[in-house]
Amino acid sequence: MLALIPYKETENAKRRSKKGLTPFLESLIQPFELFFADEMRYGLISNFRRSWSRVGERSIIDSQQSFDNRYLFSALSPLTGDSFHLTSIEGFDSDAAYVFLTELKKQHPNKLIILV
Repeated sequence: MLALIPYKETENAKRRSKKGLTPFLESLIQPFELFFADEMRYGLISNFRRSWSRVGERSIIDSQQSFDNRYLFSALSPLTGDSFHLTSIEGFDSDAAYVFLTELKKQHPNKLIILV
């Protein structure tokens, strides 16, 4: 769902043809919080390595070949230094992104969240 963002349109803003985020942020009326977000996958990939054993003996090491992954979602506000992290997410899909956005909004209920 898209929300309309109230802003003031001045003659200066009309004449300027600045591109980027700055003109948009300068024209906002309501309080906002700017965040830069990213996600990453981290996990465990088991592999076989050498091990220490006595000379002449071969050590037997039980192991399980597995690939376990989780995701970390993070958002950082460069203006205030606030950060928000959501970790141990099973997968990266629209449901996980929705949970991340709703939890971030709970941290700043009275502000407009701008996520880049």
